[in-house]
Amino acid sequence: LNPERFGQGAGVLITLASASYLPAEFNLAPHVSASRQSNQFYAPRPIVNAEIQRPDHPIFYGYDEKIVPTKYTNGPLLSVPDDEESLVLMKYPGGDDNVLSGLMRGANEVRNRAAIVDTPNGQGRVLVYATNPVYRWQNHGEFNMLFNALMNWNDIEAPSKTASTDR
Repeated sequence: LNPERFGQGAGVLITLASASYLPAEFNLAPHVSASRQSNQFYAPRPIVNAEIQRPDHPIFYGYDEKIVPTKYTNGPLLSVPDDEESLVLMKYPGGDDNVLSGLMRGANEVRNRAAIVDTPNGQGRVLVYATNPVYRWQNHGEFNMLFNALMNWNDIEAPSKTASTDR
């Protein structure tokens, strides 16, 4: 399977946690940059708040709240250029006040970083998750974000429609 060809052909490529470095590194998600945390950062899978930016997106079907708890699984620090901010579906508010359970040293490093990005790739899409919504069956609150992406992949608007309606 060639992921670039898959995305170019109107498919949806989904990456989770550490695998989400690949779309940025291999230009499958050219609008996304994925960096690593500093050496001072330490987060052994705490539960942190994330804020849904695009509640109308199909991956959020069934979500009523804008702020949702997520398990931070040391994925990349995702960012997009300011003029592509509409690609960000969910982001981390960051800071110690948004750590709900567990330990997170350096919580400001995730401040306003994207948690999920939906970016065009040819006729297809790349959904980049900084977290892992199916980590050891522990994240019941965010599992549906992945399940919805799998079940509703064909409801995600084509790149040209997304660009025109979100600006």
